[in-house]
Amino acid sequence: MGYALDHLRGKHPLWQSFWVNGFGGRLAFYALTLMVLRDTPISFWVVAVLVAVDGLFLLWQGIGYFRAAEARLRDTGSMLPTWAGMIALIIAVF
Repeated sequence: MGYALDHLRGKHPLWQSFWVNGFGGRLAFYALTLMVLRDTPISFWVVAVLVAVDGLFLLWQGIGYFRAAEARLRDTGSMLPTWAGMIALIIAVF
């Protein structure tokens, strides 16, 4: 639980927030979802729970990334990582 809270608070480095927690987390969640959805028939409640968990997971990823980006912005003054993360988050949502 400490790892998840550290990410949520923006304590991880920006590369880790993006690549490990963001990109890697998305891939792992999609793999898990595909494993669950390959079995037929699929209950409405299973799909509803997966959508809700995915939304919460995406929220956790986004908040953690932007807090890490704010910390990096304070340290370096560069807006490039923040803009790149915004674009990646928009792509992840769609």
